[in-house]
Amino acid sequence: MSYTGASPVPIEAEPRTSHRVLRRLLRRPIAVVAIVVIVVIYGAGILAPWVAPYGFNEADFGNRFAEPSLEHPLGTDNLGRDLLSRSIWSAQTTVIVSVAAVLTGGLFLGVTAGLAAGYAGGRTDSIIMRAADTFASVPTLLLVLIITATLLPRIQDAARELEDLSGQDWIVSSGAPSYFLVFGALAIFGWTGIARVVRSQFLALRQEPYVIAA
Repeated sequence: MSYTGASPVPIEAEPRTSHRVLRRLLRRPIAVVAIVVIVVIYGAGILAPWVAPYGFNEADFGNRFAEPSLEHPLGTDNLGRDLLSRSIWSAQTTVIVSVAAVLTGGLFLGVTAGLAAGYAGGRTDSIIMRAADTFASVPTLLLVLIITATLLPRIQDAARELEDLSGQDWIVSSGAPSYFLVFGALAIFGWTGIARVVRSQFLALRQEPYVIAA
């Protein structure tokens, strides 16, 4: 008499983490609405030259303080500028500044400082972390406003001199000095959180058996 073993029970593969997160997200309508709003705002900012019905500073002095209408869905300001268009162009500024600040401060400075602190340890770690505590204790937005108000005229003067030397006339008018100053200030004070995370992960990995064995 032959023995027939029990048929193996198929083991269902666990869903990926991204799938679980997506399912949880879809069960929360408020989160879905928030993500849609963020995507629309950032998408409009990226596509501002094609989406905005008017230019950022395009004025219509005969149509000041206009009420919302089909021509101006959000009305106009005291100079007759379309408020919807200005909001869209402002979203573009937000996209540029936030991406540049994250790449320069959050990733470059933060990751570099965190790796240096975790790898070196000792006095180097203490100096970097105390510097991070100092920068984190400063109100970033207030300091950015102070730096911008103080240094922007000088940077614009330097940009005008560069225009005279290079024969270009778009540097100041494009707002490049303002962009450079704002995301530079944000990068200087926005690296602390990433540095702490990278340092903690580095210290945790140093205690792993395969690292110690190596």
